[in-house]
Amino acid sequence: MNAESDISPYIRFNPFASWVVERDSLKFVDVNLKALQYYGYSRDEFLSLSIEDILPDIQATENADSISELLRGKDFEFPATCLFKKKSGECTRFEVHTQVLDMNGKTCLLAVCRKLGQMENQLCVEKIRLEQLDAISSITGIGYWKLNLKDNKLTWSDEIFDILGRDSSTFHMSLKHWQEVVHPDDRESFSSAIHNAIKGHEAHDFAYRVIWPDKSIKWIHQKGRLLTNSRGGLQALEGTAQDITEIKENELRLNELNTALRISEERFRFAQEIAPDGYTILHPVRDDKGAIIDFSWVYENQAIANINKTDPKEVIGKRLLDLFPSHQGTELFDAYVQVAESGQSKIFDDVYVGEILSEPTWLRLTLVSIGEDIAILTHNITERKLAEEALRKSEANLRTIFEIASLGIAQVNPANGNILFINKHYESITGYSVEELYKMSFVQLTHPDDREKDWELFSKAARGEQEYKNEKRYVRKDGTIIWVRIHLAFIRDENGKAIRTVAICENITERKESELRLSDLSDNLPGVIFQYVLNPDGSDALKSVSRGSHRLWAHSPEEVENDIDLVWNQIKAAGDYDKVKAGILEAVRTKSKWSARYRSVLPSGELQFHLGSGTPNYLMDGTVVFNSVILDVSNEAKNEEILSQASSMARIGSWEVDPIRGDVFWSDMTHQLHETDPATFQPNLEDGILFYREDFRELVRSHVNSSIETEMSFDFEAVIVTANNRERWVRAIGRSEIIGKQSKRILGSLQDIHTQKTNEIALEQSLKTLREYQLAVDQAVSLIMIDSESIIIEVNENFCSLSQYARSELIGAKHEIIPPELNAEQVLTNFSQRFVEGKVWRGEVCLKKKDGSKYWVNTTVVPLLDAHNSPYQYLVLRIDISYRKRAEEQINQAYEKLKKIAWTQSHVVRAPLARMLGIMNLIEKDFAKDEEICLWIRHLRHSADEMDQIVKRIVEETKSMI
Repeated sequence: MNAESDISPYIRFNPFASWVVERDSLKFVDVNLKALQYYGYSRDEFLSLSIEDILPDIQATENADSISELLRGKDFEFPATCLFKKKSGECTRFEVHTQVLDMNGKTCLLAVCRKLGQMENQLCVEKIRLEQLDAISSITGIGYWKLNLKDNKLTWSDEIFDILGRDSSTFHMSLKHWQEVVHPDDRESFSSAIHNAIKGHEAHDFAYRVIWPDKSIKWIHQKGRLLTNSRGGLQALEGTAQDITEIKENELRLNELNTALRISEERFRFAQEIAPDGYTILHPVRDDKGAIIDFSWVYENQAIANINKTDPKEVIGKRLLDLFPSHQGTELFDAYVQVAESGQSKIFDDVYVGEILSEPTWLRLTLVSIGEDIAILTHNITERKLAEEALRKSEANLRTIFEIASLGIAQVNPANGNILFINKHYESITGYSVEELYKMSFVQLTHPDDREKDWELFSKAARGEQEYKNEKRYVRKDGTIIWVRIHLAFIRDENGKAIRTVAICENITERKESELRLSDLSDNLPGVIFQYVLNPDGSDALKSVSRGSHRLWAHSPEEVENDIDLVWNQIKAAGDYDKVKAGILEAVRTKSKWSARYRSVLPSGELQFHLGSGTPNYLMDGTVVFNSVILDVSNEAKNEEILSQASSMARIGSWEVDPIRGDVFWSDMTHQLHETDPATFQPNLEDGILFYREDFRELVRSHVNSSIETEMSFDFEAVIVTANNRERWVRAIGRSEIIGKQSKRILGSLQDIHTQKTNEIALEQSLKTLREYQLAVDQAVSLIMIDSESIIIEVNENFCSLSQYARSELIGAKHEIIPPELNAEQVLTNFSQRFVEGKVWRGEVCLKKKDGSKYWVNTTVVPLLDAHNSPYQYLVLRIDISYRKRAEEQINQAYEKLKKIAWTQSHVVRAPLARMLGIMNLIEKDFAKDEEICLWIRHLRHSADEMDQIVKRIVEETKSMI
């Protein structure tokens, strides 16, 4: 069998573009279907060309070098990368493997070409996007490790566990344990490589094998470098490790396939057995009319058997639809039939067979007719498809974060505050365009009154003394003032000096204005809000007094909290102390709300009337706490006093009606109330009703008629419109006298209640206003009241909604039912210390809802002190800030990951350049007298230097993004 026939099956069935060229004439002598599809030629057209016809008109230096080496038939340790031109003129880059062949006495080259995909393009993009770097790192599986030479302590990234096939929760990181997983044949060279690297005898760059727990063997490529301190002393050996098993296996497969090309077709079949790609031969099964109804197995290699979960020996002779009935009626089965009938090949790209096979699998199929049979070349591309999907999701997720984030993000020079990078959202925050902001510093944006404090916080954070989190004011371009919350992260050099500052900015103007409104609401009520505490021993105190105490009691909140008698003495001076005290005790006894109106004499001698209201809360130790409000109702009280005097002066008139004749009698006082003249005005029943305001007339008629018919008495309040067109509230009382089932007369009284009624309406309005104020306080924040034993004694509906706990689950429970989720020990310790000291505690805390989900709250805890200034209760106020905390956490994680990946990739990408330069040095040394070789070496060296500069620029630009 000649060389041409030996090579033809490989050319025909190879899933990669393959062709054979005569080295002297550069003419093509053979080509497969895959290559024709890539280049766009027919077979006859392609075989009429030479290799020069598929080269670009203008060749890049690295392409010319690669083509030259290819034509010389050099054996590559790694495949060459060449740029070829299609029939359409489009240029595509290929990874090319070559092998020198002797065909019919002529020296030829066999080239197997793999089209390079998206990964190479991503590496060549001038600015590497964050999400692509993340996906590349995940796909390549490069791990980082570091050996501290002082204590021989070894640390590494999670990828090392994956590379070694070990569980991070059980495998102990140490040099000894690492060496134990190395293949016994490689352990001595592994130890020698570590030792020589530490001694500086040679670069730490070598490959070795490890044994996984399942006894499989993996190839690892490891590189490292020595780290020294400022005095030149050795500190650590650090490096990277990468699983190159696939590369090694590909090298072995290529060698085996090249061997198969030089032997018989039987040896080629053996090569298919060990090939990683599936190879199947099926024979058509026909019915009586010759139509294909099924296929039987002729042959399958182990690779396709692994995919199909079948035994290559037992499957021979079995029918396809018996093993895989789901193939029936599919497009794939129809394609099998078409290839068998027509003899024309067919290629299926990206076939998803997850519904046919037991596991979701992506395949690339090449169907070829072989006589009466068909051959199916199967390439499993599942791993690549999953990697592409992971890359797409990573890119989409991070892009979405930046597109929808309602946060300003900027990078700042910590030395002068100048803006180095800023996102578009800062435009809506500051009113300046991005172009204008690049010419400014953050000092210019900060309100002048906040600059000194802000600089002090920034300086301490830059020195590493504390974390920078600050709420301050910005002055917008239009001069308006807004509140922002700033969180800073510092990027430091190896000496810890801050070289970049990343700022996250949130506009909190609305929240600040709400806080100020809540404060104003409390401080500007026409009264005072406070807690009245009645202890089990009978002592009492005032706590949490609002600033309205200045107006109501002429004392500050601190003064009355320290001495409640300042208030009680004012009530005693007015003579109402016993009445007020008794009302409080009655409310405690009946567990009802307390409400009272009483007098109070201020230190100035002024007499005031106060209206108080409070809701009692009962603590486990017997203490009763009233959440109370007191209003100044002096004006209303004076109006009621005037009403009382009017009543004592008998402003009550009498009247009588004869229902038979319709005659009406009014007393002088009744005339006075109607502002009519008794000498000139003689009323009748209808006139009397018409004096009532129109909306009360039907009510009056109804009462009068009912009294006439049933002798029912009546008593109602209504408004009359006097003869002088003045409205007046009156109380009408009357009854009917019935004799012989007939009403003889209706008599009654008419009382002037205008002042009293007006005062009642005003009082009701005051009480309504008081209820609205109380509702506003309850709705503004989430509130919890706990006692000194951390027992929850009161919560509002706002907190129940936020935490998902019912009120019945919280009242009487320990406050630990809603513990901090993050830094719990630190937060609780800080809590306890502030509680003991009786001080207000403020902070941001992450809590758990009932369903286990987390939420962040801005928390203020106010201790309520007893007469001895010891905390006996705590008022906990919370505002939900979860959405902002989640955004801060996601962006901080993204930036940290970018820094790590950028540093690691900069070393991995430049590693092949170093090896290329080393190989060139060896070739140049061995062929120093060969001018042609030296010329090509100089070209290679020039290209390597250019590539090195490109990598450096990419690394620098990546760092500038961080």
